[in-house]
Amino acid sequence: MPSGSAGAMTSPSCQCKFFVTRKRRFCKFQALPGSDFCGEHLPEGVSTAKGARIKCPLDPSHTVFEKELESHLLVCNSRPKVCDYATENVNMSPQDLPNVDFEVGEKFKDCLYVTSLVAKIQPFLTKYKRMHRLELPEPLAGGTKTDIQNAAISAFALPPNFEGDYALIEVGAGKAKLSYHFVNTHAENPPCKVYLIDRARPKGKFDQKIKTLCGHSERILCDLRDIDFTKLPIDSQNLVVIGKHACGEATCFSLSAVQRATTFFPGKQFHICIAPCCHQVCDYGSFCYPAGLREVGLSCVEFSVIKKLSSWGICGMASDQLIGGLKKRDIGAMMKEFIDLCRVNMLESIGFKARLQKYCDPSVSPENRLIVGSSTSQEDCI
Repeated sequence: MPSGSAGAMTSPSCQCKFFVTRKRRFCKFQALPGSDFCGEHLPEGVSTAKGARIKCPLDPSHTVFEKELESHLLVCNSRPKVCDYATENVNMSPQDLPNVDFEVGEKFKDCLYVTSLVAKIQPFLTKYKRMHRLELPEPLAGGTKTDIQNAAISAFALPPNFEGDYALIEVGAGKAKLSYHFVNTHAENPPCKVYLIDRARPKGKFDQKIKTLCGHSERILCDLRDIDFTKLPIDSQNLVVIGKHACGEATCFSLSAVQRATTFFPGKQFHICIAPCCHQVCDYGSFCYPAGLREVGLSCVEFSVIKKLSSWGICGMASDQLIGGLKKRDIGAMMKEFIDLCRVNMLESIGFKARLQKYCDPSVSPENRLIVGSSTSQEDCI
């Protein structure tokens, strides 16, 4: 069997007998006549009426007919992606700093070390805390959890009474359901253009529906560390950047991209509304506001501990256990808030009026905070 082991499982006689280990089932394609496998999963070297199968040079996990190799390389999902709007590592921190997670192990378990970090960041939290009450408009109360989150982000993305033309960018777009909800929410004043940025091209996308509603939708296959907003053909006076669950350093990359764009487009107004998540996978070397870490006096090792402690804020395991008189859950929440307040301060350092905003109840999503900001005086929703 080419992948994994079928064990006691058997496939129908007409079905491909390639066992997909990751999905724990057989391939659903029909087997070729006279073969146990479909055309995609024919073993290397097997000859058929169309010729021999060889491994794809871009991804040896699948095979291709030898005579079709040239055309296959043009459409293979593993082919190198060329993006006109990318500059390699453009959104990385200017500091080439090491990832020091390997040094964290014992410190992460040291109660005295953890309580010392809490004491170290407490004055920063007291000084900069800007958390607002959870106040969602009444129409946002219904629907699925995803609908509630999308509706709230769409509502907070633009200042009240906003007027004017604008382009919309969704970072980490996935299927673009957030952008679709946004365009429907602002149907009376839809964006002139919508750019959907993601590393992958998922199935079940909303791209065409968005294009039908606002006339222009473009999906950009690009890593957020490389996306260069200054290369986008944006004619609108306003640029709105949204994102839901921008995982770890993806939030920092997005904020850095906005920072570069404000310098390149000095006459444009910028509005940003991003829901960060997975703070535990942030990286010291790509953190968008190292000045905040310096203000507290954190070393790269201490930051690595802080980001790992942040996972306690949403982890149900032993979350009520006390460390230095504080619950693990509360310590994790403090670490998350510290990271996000640094990001808010980064926006303020480039002239934004910004805040940290709860946008849904924790029962909808434990990652329920938004980074909201605007470079224009229209921002009066704080």
